[in-house]
Amino acid sequence: MTSSGRAGTVRWRGLMPRSRLRLLLPVVAVILGVSGPLVAASPSSARPMGGQPLDDIVAAANAAARPDCSLSGARLAALMIPPTYPETGATGSVPPSPMTLSRWDLAPGLFFNSDPNTPYSRAFFNPGVGMWQFDSAGLGRPHAASYFMNTQTAAPAAAATMAQRWCFAWARPSTYPTDSLRMAYVWDPWHACDKGYCHQVFLEIFNGTSLVNLVRFEAVTRTGGMQHRSCQDLGSSAVLDCYWVNPALAEGYGAGSVAWANPNRNSNNSNSPLSAPFYVYEFAGKEYRHWLAADTGYPADILAVRPLSGNARTSLTWSTGPALCDLSQNRGACVPPPPLGPNRPVTASHPSIVGQGRGVGLVSLGDSLMIAERRSDGVPRFSSYNAPFWSGWTYMDGVAMSDVEAAGWGTDHLELFTRGADGAIWRNVVEGGLPAGWTSLGGSFTSGPAVVSWAPGRVDVFGRGLDGGLWASYISDGVFSGWYPLGGVIIADPEVASWGPNRLDIFAVGSDRQLWHIAWNGSAFTPWESWGGTITSSPAATSAAPDRIDVAGRGVNGAVYVRHWNGTNLLPWATIGGVISSAPDLAAATGGSSVLVARGQDGNLYRATRDSSGVWSGWARTP
Repeated sequence: MTSSGRAGTVRWRGLMPRSRLRLLLPVVAVILGVSGPLVAASPSSARPMGGQPLDDIVAAANAAARPDCSLSGARLAALMIPPTYPETGATGSVPPSPMTLSRWDLAPGLFFNSDPNTPYSRAFFNPGVGMWQFDSAGLGRPHAASYFMNTQTAAPAAAATMAQRWCFAWARPSTYPTDSLRMAYVWDPWHACDKGYCHQVFLEIFNGTSLVNLVRFEAVTRTGGMQHRSCQDLGSSAVLDCYWVNPALAEGYGAGSVAWANPNRNSNNSNSPLSAPFYVYEFAGKEYRHWLAADTGYPADILAVRPLSGNARTSLTWSTGPALCDLSQNRGACVPPPPLGPNRPVTASHPSIVGQGRGVGLVSLGDSLMIAERRSDGVPRFSSYNAPFWSGWTYMDGVAMSDVEAAGWGTDHLELFTRGADGAIWRNVVEGGLPAGWTSLGGSFTSGPAVVSWAPGRVDVFGRGLDGGLWASYISDGVFSGWYPLGGVIIADPEVASWGPNRLDIFAVGSDRQLWHIAWNGSAFTPWESWGGTITSSPAATSAAPDRIDVAGRGVNGAVYVRHWNGTNLLPWATIGGVISSAPDLAAATGGSSVLVARGQDGNLYRATRDSSGVWSGWARTP
């Protein structure tokens, strides 16, 4: 950190000094979606910017515009965008990442126990974060890192600061007689704007009245890969919104563990270490960052606490030992949950896998759509929708260790399945809206179940076993078959659909992240076949008509992608948009239509519908 020489202004060193920008010009991250690569723009033609970050910048600039000092929303947005490139190091054709962690500070206080020689160097408290590298030495002091890694909250902070500085300079024409001098004053807190770089970018993207020469990258979301979770602070027992920051999941510049997200970036001891994945949240006037032993490989969990009034370089308190439970993924120092059934043994949970993130289970019963899920604290519940009315939630005993899946028949027979704390699959039969209670189907699983009914009294159940393969069973008129293996190596909860009696289509994500398919044709299982794509969630599948199948999954850009078998051809992957935080689920509806439900980044459930002609509706909030 260096002093600017101006009273009340603190400047900090950003991620990438100008002298090092040229070293990163060859580094290009290719951003892939399920349907194929998103082509990056040539830096000579346009400046790249994430879609949601750009929307947040424009919204914040319009809200903070100051006509009284000749500062329009467009001009303010054009002032906000330039620092994000040198501060994050983004150059050429790749957008800045909202998850960016600072790189150049080696202050002893940022290391575990203030010891730069600690063997636990990746429990490192990066003081500058986000696209604008808000730092706890200055503008980033009032909030935790998660606030400034989300452009929905960081952009208004940047807009307010820059608007205030522009109008301050505007009111002093003798000191700042030109726009160039006023802009220099606006950017003075951002060290990376020295030597005119930000002014150059400003001239490229602003024509005097509007933003120009920018290209949107929808794959870069407002959090840049940071994931929202629900955590329990064991010191206070409070359940809080928390965020998991894993540099390996960075979107935009840094994706693919390059540049600032390169874990070996400190090989010559000139850069600060790259932090291992950590949890972060604000609570009681302090910022908390937790490094779990499962993420660092260190012998204990590590915690750093910063007063929100303090500079991380001098105010951190370090400690070790269990202090956090990630309730969303059952990671960390979680107290074993109560079992789903009476007198069940409780054992350690299995490792979390792709897609185990508060998805929903769907099934149609007559004219009603049934939705089942586990709440953020693991409590299972279900609700029904009979247009245009939703019932309230019905809660069940116990704590589910996976998403809750649903099957049923008739107008009111519902069967719910989930994985218990003992690793077994559990079943709850609901008749007339009343759950009978949980019973165990046994087994040892590392995924949630997939279930479907192709006739009254029949339910087929699938899961991922301890061997990583697909296992199957069925219940026929109350008689349970037991479990049998179907092989394969899958990394997420499987999914199953049926378009008629004695027909099953099972889908799973393989170790190559592609969607794989196996079918029961009435007499035998077919060989595994790939349906392609690049899936970052558990898949969803349903059949709304004979020999018709819809599948869906979350792509690497967070959007929902769908694929359809029309009885003759397997159509290409296509996106229906949205950015989801859970695995999606599908259910057949009346008239040959399908309904898809997923959880948005705001934590709410949303639904979209495909009509019988194959056209998808827009997203609608599900109460």
